[in-house]
This record gives sequence, structure tokens and C-alpha cells, in this order.
Amino acid sequence: MIASPLRRFVIPSLIAGLLLLVALVALASGANADSGHIPVVITDQTVTGVCPFAFYRHVLHNSEFYTLTSEPGDITVLKIEGNVDVLLTNLDTGKMVKVNFSGSATVTRGSDA
Repeated sequence: MIASPLRRFVIPSLIAGLLLLVALVALASGANADSGHIPVVITDQTVTGVCPFAFYRHVLHNSEFYTLTSEPGDITVLKIEGNVDVLLTNLDTGKMVKVNFSGSATVTRGSDA
């Protein structure tokens, strides 16, 4: 079972942070045409400030990608698909948990979005 602080803070923060990072990078690029499948780059790193303890994120598997599409009316649609498996290690205790982030997400930017 996942420890309570990890379940409450780390996992939702990682999901939200990952989606936000991909959305900001992709939408800031100002793509004006369909992008095709672009791999989402996720690196191993120490994470602080999202929960009461620091942890290390090690990427075990990453098949996540995004597509960026322009639609009429100056609308940009970012769709993220695939999955990422990570191993999270609490740097204070050494406890580890494997997490799978699967599924899809869609972010829309534009005048009516």
C-alpha cells in the first residue's frame, strides 16, 4: 500500500506537473500545423517542494507522446497519450513505490477554450 503522504501529495502533483509542463512547452512553441507524434521527454530527477519530503523520480519506461493540432478560430489542441512507469524513492526513508501514469489528456487553447 502507498504511504498516505505519497498518495495525497506526490502522485497528484506529478500528474499535474507533467501535464502542465508538456502543455506549456508544446503550446509555447506556437505550432501552426499538425505536429505528428512527438515524444514526451521525462528525465530522472530529485523533486522537492511538492510534499513534506524530497524524493527521487527514476523513469523505468516512457512511451508517452503528444500531438499538437491547429483548428479553425485560432484554436490549438494538445493531446497527450501513452504511459510512463516511474520509481519514486523517499530520500529520507529510502522507501520506494512504482507508479504507472497511463491514459490520455487533452488541453485546448484558443479564443473560446
